[in-house]
Amino acid sequence: MNIKFVVIGVAVIAALYFGTEKYWQHEFEEQERNILKNLAFTPEMLNASKGLPIKGDILNQYPNIFFYMSFTKDFPQGTEATIKPKLLENSQKLACGPFSKLSQQDNKYNDRAKAIISVIEKDNVVMTYIIKNRLGSVLMEHKQVLSQCPEFQILKTSIS
Repeated sequence: MNIKFVVIGVAVIAALYFGTEKYWQHEFEEQERNILKNLAFTPEMLNASKGLPIKGDILNQYPNIFFYMSFTKDFPQGTEATIKPKLLENSQKLACGPFSKLSQQDNKYNDRAKAIISVIEKDNVVMTYIIKNRLGSVLMEHKQVLSQCPEFQILKTSIS
């Protein structure tokens, strides 16, 4: 009869140990999912575009997030072709940049990084940047699947 109590006790302790780990991983994933679902322009984003002839908006239809940027002034003739590559580079940095910051953090953020990796892969989060000129014509549209970012892949290999 004593062996039954010992076996039951060990089983309960094991269930609590592994169940707690699973519970917290689920909680971290839900936190990250809620952050992405409520993504909006931050004061830092607004300050970065302060003084520039740009206005922006975010349409968040999680897992598809659309960033709309519109120029409020006309470009000099012929400059649109030189601006497009820079806009493409900047939109990719905006989408993929946060992953490089995560991979540089301490090991105490590994649970958060694991949750982000899990959410990005499970939900297949996509960010689309649509940039328009003053008249509303699309200058550039860039669709970035976050799990395909090189920075995401680096983060994933550093955590695993």
